[in-house]
Amino acid sequence: MAITIVALGCSKAPPPDSSAESPKPAASSKDGTTLLHVDPALLGTDRLRIEVVSYKPIDERVTASGEVVPCVEGEARIGTMVSGRIAKILVREGETVKKGQVLAWVDAPEAARMQGEYLRARARISRAEQSLERERALWQDKATSERALREAESEMRAARADETAARGMLSSTRVPAPADSAAHAASRISVTSPIAGVVSKRVAVVGDYIGLEDSLFEVVDPTKLMIRADVPEIAARRVQPGTSAVVTPRGAAETCNGTIRSKLEAIDRTKRTMGVMVELNPGCRGLVAGGLADVALTLPSSGTAPLIVVPRAAIVALDGGSAVFVQKTDDRPGTFEVRQVRTGLSNGEQMVVEHGLREGEKIVVAGTFLLKGERMQSGLEGE
Repeated sequence: MAITIVALGCSKAPPPDSSAESPKPAASSKDGTTLLHVDPALLGTDRLRIEVVSYKPIDERVTASGEVVPCVEGEARIGTMVSGRIAKILVREGETVKKGQVLAWVDAPEAARMQGEYLRARARISRAEQSLERERALWQDKATSERALREAESEMRAARADETAARGMLSSTRVPAPADSAAHAASRISVTSPIAGVVSKRVAVVGDYIGLEDSLFEVVDPTKLMIRADVPEIAARRVQPGTSAVVTPRGAAETCNGTIRSKLEAIDRTKRTMGVMVELNPGCRGLVAGGLADVALTLPSSGTAPLIVVPRAAIVALDGGSAVFVQKTDDRPGTFEVRQVRTGLSNGEQMVVEHGLREGEKIVVAGTFLLKGERMQSGLEGE
């Protein structure tokens, strides 16, 4: 790209050397303006793109750090409801398991005792049914007393209550109820997964004695994940359920979309942030429970007046400050002014210009690095 720099000054310039032409050195005019000239053919191309400056609201965005966490229904810590000793382990960490799949077997004498009580309750019901049936037949033949009939009915109700209690104990401890035909109770019980997923942790070791509070396995469903993001306090008040979010897993190039499902409505006193839960759209990849992700949120308008807002790429660091390249329409085509500006709020893609630009002016928004390079090179040549 052919770029030359023109200085506008009061002193007369020396006559040009007819033997060779060279770029004019950078200089300043009366008002300190520095102008750059480019080949007009570059205007409007992808190498040098220009936009008109205007007032508009800035898209206010905030990026929050988040952690990938399982949904409530996507995580399970698995143990037993009775004490016992681990007899056999059937799965390893990293294996995919189905809902209801047996993960381990545990020898639990307490389970045998509960099954025995259930079998006794069932046997008592059988005897009570036979006794009550006999007493009712005798009552029809007026061969028994009303008292004997009432006692048989009472025994039947008591037997059923015992059976209900024994069945409830088995159900609450997840010990299977034995069949009525079982010769004896079984002390070995299974440990099953309540969800489908991947075994993310195994604490169980064959031979270990486990209690009610012990967890043997952890299973996570990789298809049921969320993001818990920590939003800065100043922005948290404007984040509402339904706000769209763009999630970028750390170390990954792909992004996925999501939506704020809920706010935790409490400010962390140390980090000065509020937690929000982001529900991910189907098809999100690259996320694992416990991993980190960056969450970009677009905040609703704060109601402030429109400002001069330009693309972040239009601002360059130059001469110890921020500058833009303004197209000069009153000069020859391809002339740009290097103008210092004072910047304000930025959302990463857009930036507010508080001073130095006027509505309707045209600035370079793509190709600024080429103009900056020539401006810096001309400064060195002029030293």
